[in-house]
Amino acid sequence: MAKKKKKSSKKYYYAFVAVVLIIVIAVTLLDYKFRFGIVNWGEILHESSTSEEGSQSNIEVNVDEIGNLKITFIDVGQGDAILVNLPDGRNMLIDAGESSAKDELDEHLTVNGEKLKLDYVVATHTDSDHIGAMSYVYDNYEVGCSYRPYVEYSGTIGLPDGFINEGYEEKATSTYGEYLSAIASEGTPHSYFTDASDFTVSVNAGEFKSDYTIDFVMPYAKTTEGFKDFTDSNDFSAVIIIKFAGKKVILTGDMEAEAEAKFVEYYTQNPSEKSSIDCDVLKVAHHGSATSSTMGFLDLIKPEHSVISTGVCHGTYMHPRATALNNLIAVGSSIYRTDLQGTITLTITAEGEISFDYQFDEYNEYLFMDAYEIEHLKEEIKNYKEQNA
Repeated sequence: MAKKKKKSSKKYYYAFVAVVLIIVIAVTLLDYKFRFGIVNWGEILHESSTSEEGSQSNIEVNVDEIGNLKITFIDVGQGDAILVNLPDGRNMLIDAGESSAKDELDEHLTVNGEKLKLDYVVATHTDSDHIGAMSYVYDNYEVGCSYRPYVEYSGTIGLPDGFINEGYEEKATSTYGEYLSAIASEGTPHSYFTDASDFTVSVNAGEFKSDYTIDFVMPYAKTTEGFKDFTDSNDFSAVIIIKFAGKKVILTGDMEAEAEAKFVEYYTQNPSEKSSIDCDVLKVAHHGSATSSTMGFLDLIKPEHSVISTGVCHGTYMHPRATALNNLIAVGSSIYRTDLQGTITLTITAEGEISFDYQFDEYNEYLFMDAYEIEHLKEEIKNYKEQNA
């Protein structure tokens, strides 16, 4: 009997060791895949199911209370940094401004002394006024998932073996390299954004239910293959529609006229889908430049409200330009601007009510004037904002 017992114990011991080894190997492989973007991290993170189209992940979340959708257009001067507080408590950061924007980011990414977890971080494209402070974000905040542009890094900053690095355009800037290195160091799951990045969350709070959707709307680039048609990094920008409580917000990065034309072409050829892009709020493309906000595009999406993120009469850019402003006025859109009003916060309630808050109203009479028309007030505006921040 004693011998049999000893033999049985050994058998269980070896079985236990085998199970542990299998778990260790599986976890190691999964960690490797996570780190280098090989898995569909969206499905694993959210235990989601994929729709028939293979692009939409459907996630169900139970919460105590359904929150508002709050979108904060952080005043980072010349650049974009947008914090999205989602109705289920998750957070998404879209762009991070120049490297000089660290203080502004900390102010809005910290609540009651606690740093927010950034469940999703999106770099719309590779310009430094959008990703300059991204490495700071990854170094100082917990990041859940990353979306990045389909642009290959061709510089000298080393990336780990196996790190996915490809694209139809090449960028060798140190800023882009530092951003990719930060993703690799964080070990966050990451993906190039395409239609397959979309997800819908059903938020349940007892008998109350509401949905929101993050939709990477790229009819001109449904997959990474579609990016081969572009030559300008601005046109690689993520175009995102956030839908909640019957309202739609379109965020456009720095997309320019070429991408806008392909956008219009797609919906002209697919009229049944036009209602999905009739938007309530537009984040104006490329800081209100003359190379974006074409009439064809604005006529198609019909924004009721528009937000321009830009610096005060910034250098040679001088955004916003009269062309963009006049086109927005022509489609009847109200205008909000970070150069004149500071940080702007959009709130959409579960009942679909929209409201805007902003830091300053001293210069609201100039909202429809381009940068050249208010250039003589440049120093006055800057000083006023600094003194009243």
